[in-house]
Amino acid sequence: FLVPSRNLIIEYRSCFWHYHGCRFSRMPKSRQEYWIPKLTRNRERDLRKDAELESAGYRVFVIRDCDFEEKLEELREVLGKK
Repeated sequence: FLVPSRNLIIEYRSCFWHYHGCRFSRMPKSRQEYWIPKLTRNRERDLRKDAELESAGYRVFVIRDCDFEEKLEELREVLGKK
């Protein structure tokens, strides 16, 4: 989501697909020759895109499976809504 008035990008990322490294992002045991490069590329792309957005003047706020509740509360504070 884009919040133009605050130069803010809010993104929800699945811990699995974005290989966050938490308990929700376990590497599959089968076909690791496929999954390891795939999930690693996803993670690298996220870092690259976040850097591009930040250099363009945006703040990137990421919510993940593992920190959903905590991040929602933080987002309320960022947006000034409690």
